[in-house]
Amino acid sequence: MKPLTIAALLAVASLTAMPSIAMADTIHGRSESAIEASLRGQGLDVISVEQWGQNIRVYVAAEDGKTAMQLVDARTLQPISW
Repeated sequence: MKPLTIAALLAVASLTAMPSIAMADTIHGRSESAIEASLRGQGLDVISVEQWGQNIRVYVAAEDGKTAMQLVDARTLQPISW
């Protein structure tokens, strides 16, 4: 058996890391950037989004300059009432 070259090892390592990298940018099957764009289209000043159970937690810039948190439905991207 031939020893693996550094290039071959790097290629194998990059292929095994790809699925976890791709999954990091999706929430409930949608890309984070698409979710952010949709929420901005609804008038939210989105800072970031993250999965929160079956919902999406959205951090928004409030008018007073502080950061506020909102939960939205993962399917409809509509705010969830508490």
